[in-house]
Amino acid sequence: MVTKKLKTRELESGYYKCYRQGCNTNVPAKEMHKKNEAMLFKYDVDEKTLADFEAVIRRMMYSYSSESAKESTTLKRQISEITNTIREVKLRYASGKIDEDTFSVVIQEYTNRKNVLLLN
Repeated sequence: MVTKKLKTRELESGYYKCYRQGCNTNVPAKEMHKKNEAMLFKYDVDEKTLADFEAVIRRMMYSYSSESAKESTTLKRQISEITNTIREVKLRYASGKIDEDTFSVVIQEYTNRKNVLLLN
């Protein structure tokens, strides 16, 4: 994008440039967009093909979203389990069943695991 300041306003225009040795092509973006649009209109897709393509895309999106939901559920379950374990370790420490060194190591380990899961 190139901005040219005029007395009344700024004018923006885009260019496609080729810097390959010997090419040195510099084409205005509007011209290139018109050429691309004209090229796309050459391709005509019938309704049946378009419907089939849409069905494939819908299946892919559904599959992707169901996989994401499963992964999300698994992550939530794992985070919940780690949170419960941390709570149990704190209760054991408070009741004197484990010493401070063990408590520190275990809490640090489970906190790190939980943080990793939260980043996913």
